[in-house]
Amino acid sequence: MRCAQTLTRNLMLLASGLLLLTAPTAYGQTPPPPDSSEVAEVVVTGFRASLKKSLELKVNDVGIVDAISSEDLGKFPDTNIAESLQRIPGVAIDRSDGEGQFVTVRGLGPSFNSVLVNGRQIASEQTTRAFSFDLYPSEMITGAQVYKSGVASLPTGGIGATINLTTARPFDFSGRQTILSAKAQYEDREKKVTPDVFGLYSDTFASGTFGALLSVYHSKRDSRNDQLNFQWASFNPSTALAPGTSLVNPAGATTGFYPIQYQEIRTFEQRSRTNVEGVLQFRPRDNLTITADAMWNYLKDEAHEGWFLTFQTLSNMNNIVLDNRGVTQSFTNNALGAYETGSALTDRRVQTRNVGLNVAWEPTAELAVNFDLSYSSASQPTGNNGFANLGFRGPFSYDLTGQYPNLSLGINEATLLDKANYTSHVIIFGKPAFGGDDVHDTIYEPKIELTYKPSDGGILKALKTGVDFTSDRKDDVWLGNNPQVFCLYRLAPSTL
Repeated sequence: MRCAQTLTRNLMLLASGLLLLTAPTAYGQTPPPPDSSEVAEVVVTGFRASLKKSLELKVNDVGIVDAISSEDLGKFPDTNIAESLQRIPGVAIDRSDGEGQFVTVRGLGPSFNSVLVNGRQIASEQTTRAFSFDLYPSEMITGAQVYKSGVASLPTGGIGATINLTTARPFDFSGRQTILSAKAQYEDREKKVTPDVFGLYSDTFASGTFGALLSVYHSKRDSRNDQLNFQWASFNPSTALAPGTSLVNPAGATTGFYPIQYQEIRTFEQRSRTNVEGVLQFRPRDNLTITADAMWNYLKDEAHEGWFLTFQTLSNMNNIVLDNRGVTQSFTNNALGAYETGSALTDRRVQTRNVGLNVAWEPTAELAVNFDLSYSSASQPTGNNGFANLGFRGPFSYDLTGQYPNLSLGINEATLLDKANYTSHVIIFGKPAFGGDDVHDTIYEPKIELTYKPSDGGILKALKTGVDFTSDRKDDVWLGNNPQVFCLYRLAPSTL
């Protein structure tokens, strides 16, 4: 009896479900049949699109590769390309004046990487094989691929990795595209606002058979860096001091510390960077695309450094006051004290040029031919690097009890006019290595690649072959003074 009731209840539930499925809609109307001609299309853009594109590159490419793609052109949030690449696992960067410059992959330094732009080798102004990524802003690229394993179609030489940067093309967009972005940086120490501007215009003409693109980037940065350096030495307060030396040692420390060197440094830096890229594309037929592109870059980085430096020994110190840890808080130095003032100018100016011509032709549905010819050059003249230093002997006092160290010089007009108080002075060309490298790098690279994709190849997806020839000439001329000149200045007898 219970089984019959259960079966009856299940049949009623099934009948109710069928009635719901076949019941008419509101107002007694039945839904119209779906229109098979309408196809729903979902276009993914923005951040999700960039992640999807990066994932597709890693899945479909040959070898071990990591990739990043811009959310939209000009939307990389970083200052330059090096800082964008550090988002990739295994990639670390070296910074220069707070901005990323060199890239290290899996612990192998900048000289072990090979850098390409749109698959082409690019010249470098460095004396080694390292590439300066701070030359190019992140706004100029649409993505980057880091190949961590060898790929036959890529140039050899990337022991750490082969890094390929891609830039925009007119046919990457559908129709007209205009991008303008502007940022400003405020440097608190300099009290200045500096610009960072990027603009791009791209359009296609003649029913999409011709395209043109122009992008311009310019940035400027004025900064100031203040440093305070100490070099300390230890001494025994009970035995190391000369007789008659005044010493205050409240905690009776058995080991004291005094600054044998005190240095104040102030550096003013002015950095400007300008990039211009132009691209023309022509597609007379669906199976033929011709691309001509050119890029010009100029970086100017000028740093002016000034410093004041003191030297002292225990024999010249008096009125020494130690704290409870034995660290010298104040002292006076007699007339045999020595200090120096100096100035250095470092001028880095880099200019790069890249020109290329690419022809992509698909004569059949299974065969593709790609011919590419490129020229790249980079130059960095020695510039106006210089170094000047002047030494002087005279009394001074030192006080570390306040919030900031206080250094007082006991000099007056009479001591300044006495040439016996001056040590040797020096003015040399070149800094920091007493000279500079005048570097010029030129690369020519023609190559042709054939790709065969059989329509019924089974497990064979594609077969590639090609020829790549690279001519790279780098001239490095060192210009500067005799390094021995530098040894004459520090605390040496006066020759005035």
